[in-house]
Amino acid sequence: MKTQTKNWNDLPTLSDVHEITPNDDSCLKELQSVIEKYGLTSKFGVALLHKHFTIGDDEVLLEKNDPVEKLLTSSPIKISEINNEGYATTIWRFDDGHRYGCSYCNKNHCD
Repeated sequence: MKTQTKNWNDLPTLSDVHEITPNDDSCLKELQSVIEKYGLTSKFGVALLHKHFTIGDDEVLLEKNDPVEKLLTSSPIKISEINNEGYATTIWRFDDGHRYGCSYCNKNHCD
């Protein structure tokens, strides 16, 4: 299934994201039970969605790593440059019944 793309521009910044509430905690527990039910605890987790800066409407974030320096960076890439063969979706968003990829990793940089 091809994942649609969506960036982070409409998300709050980290300082604007509220603390975890009892409702959030209930949701996290339910997500945890589903991930455990399917035996996927080594594949999926949960991320706090937020933005650090605004990127172009035609961009998403691409993760790159330097295993020697132990450095991970994320920088914008044009959505038109994303393809299923060269990049792996690493973070998805769920909005309006759709699953959107919003962060990617170059498969050649993730070994």
